Amino acid sequence: MSGDTFGPAPADDAGTITVQGTEAAIELPLDFEFSPSSYTIIGFGGAQNTSVIPNPDPSGINTSGQVWQQTQDAANMAELFAGAVIDLNTPADFSVGSTVNMDVWTPQAVTEVTLRFEVAGNDPATAGMQRTVNTTAQNARETLRFDFSGDPTIGNEFVREVVFFNLDLQNTDDTFYADNIEIVPFPTVFGIVEASADHNTLEAALNASGLNAVTDDPEADLTLFAPTDA
Repeated sequence: MSGDTFGPAPADDAGTITVQGTEAAIELPLDFEFSPSSYTIIGFGGAQNTSVIPNPDPSGINTSGQVWQQTQDAANMAELFAGAVIDLNTPADFSVGSTVNMDVWTPQAVTEVTLRFEVAGNDPATAGMQRTVNTTAQNARETLRFDFSGDPTIGNEFVREVVFFNLDLQNTDDTFYADNIEIVPFPTVFGIVEASADHNTLEAALNASGLNAVTDDPEADLTLFAPTDA
């Protein structure tokens, strides 16, 4: 990432892709289920084999057909920012949610996974935002949650997404996988009531009155005084 402590992420132009005669945009959510040749993913800082491949471990929480692969080059000891960048045709819409989920697979007991969003050309680098989350599963898939709430740059037009494994640490020869990158929508009023063990009566009343649809509208600006079952 130019202008910052990171190395320069190459500027790339993924463009739109054509899948079975239909133009499709590269945008969130990303599940990498189009033809692998459709994706333009650029690795840097010691990252290599940054491509979309058949899922090598279709089990557990992720049985999808394809995943995003990233392998590091341990021989590259000069750069400590192995990562890969993909351009988005449609800016990431953080008005609908401030948390991003990403499925990862790592061979290591603990891996620091950094998810970064950047403006066009990463210029300026300070306009981007990133979060780092540690994995807890080894040789297995898990879903990591990256909470960007409160970030002062969250309203910027982010058209680049970057993933690092063990940023600022020595490269290894390990291979990592990422998949199912998506923004988690803010909860609706009804969603909060439905998930609560203390508001079953209120939930039944909303369903019976037909207000469940109104209170489940993510665009609605509502305040609900919710009595508990007790």
